Amino acid sequence: MLIRDVDAAIDDTLARLQNLPDRETWVIPQSGGKDSRATGQLPAILIEQGRLEPPKRVVLYLADTLLEFEVFAAQAQAGLHDLAAKYKSLGVETYAFTTLPLPQDDFWVRVIGYGYMPPTAKVRSCTDKLKITPARKVLRNEGWANAPVLLGVRYGESDRRDETLNRDSDRILTCARTGECGPDYLYLKLTNRAASRQRAVAPIINWRACAVWDFLTLIAPQYGFDNRALAAVYGPDGEMRYGCWTCPLIFQDKTGDYLGGTDPKVRELVRFATSIFRKEGAAWQVENREIFVRGGVAKDGLLSLDFCRRVFDWLVDFERRREYPLLTGWQKQMIRAIWQWRASLPEMQAGHGGQLPLPAVLSEYIELKPASRRLDNGHGQQLALSLQQSDNH
Repeated sequence: MLIRDVDAAIDDTLARLQNLPDRETWVIPQSGGKDSRATGQLPAILIEQGRLEPPKRVVLYLADTLLEFEVFAAQAQAGLHDLAAKYKSLGVETYAFTTLPLPQDDFWVRVIGYGYMPPTAKVRSCTDKLKITPARKVLRNEGWANAPVLLGVRYGESDRRDETLNRDSDRILTCARTGECGPDYLYLKLTNRAASRQRAVAPIINWRACAVWDFLTLIAPQYGFDNRALAAVYGPDGEMRYGCWTCPLIFQDKTGDYLGGTDPKVRELVRFATSIFRKEGAAWQVENREIFVRGGVAKDGLLSLDFCRRVFDWLVDFERRREYPLLTGWQKQMIRAIWQWRASLPEMQAGHGGQLPLPAVLSEYIELKPASRRLDNGHGQQLALSLQQSDNH
């Protein structure tokens, strides 16, 4: 039975935390959302009240994908800072840090550098690459890899939905049902495998959303936590959902539309993401893909160099016009280096630039027999010139 009353919900969480035998190190990931915020703040309040024995140390981290909306990223960082300050004030050894994707796993490096297709519902490794892998690397390096991880996951918000089964839980977790991209759900799956020594704990798993908001807005402020900025980004009804603004799995970006109502930068970013990455967007069109001929059949491959350069140029132009950074220096440097590598590949590896429509490719090259062959469309000089121009950005 899911818990609506905030006092009963707190008691349920207290019992779960008291049963944790390990008081050496607790790892508490922060996604910037309401559930992870409650999961981080409640143990601190219980420790301050004298109801919970504190661990020796608390490790807090925020996984920055470099793709969050500005207003959400800002309040997430502020929340991490405030949470760390609270644990330190309680005499708990506290570590707080922000992770970034490994360079080769970065979204822009993969998509407009290497030319990999954007994530899909079936091929969705982005959460692992952008959030979980960087955090695990830090935890291993610092010797915290086997510490219990307190995750802000909850069962579904309606009893009817909770009757539905899935392969990972006997009830639907909200982060799985709503499609949120926090590390919690995937981390829960990975850490609960028999081969894993790290333990995943879900302190607020039985809380309803109303209990979460009651705790954040009514109880937590009494102990020095200011959650007004968090509540504001969720909109007047508290129903906004956050994640990467580039996410191709979103068909109607309600959060982007809400923020874009007052911020023209967000409005432009949402239009761009919809036109490029989402259903029937430019990234999925064959004219923007490399074309290979195998066994006389043309097949599409990576995003073409020309398309990758055009997306890159739009991002750089947006930065200039809006005075708002979208790409870091290392991202730009790495993307350009990958372009040079791709342009130097042997013809059999490189693929056609994707300028010709697929039907035209089929009709013109249907007699070709090699297992793999690049289709030269005479754009070699144009691509070389484009690379030189891009290097001047």
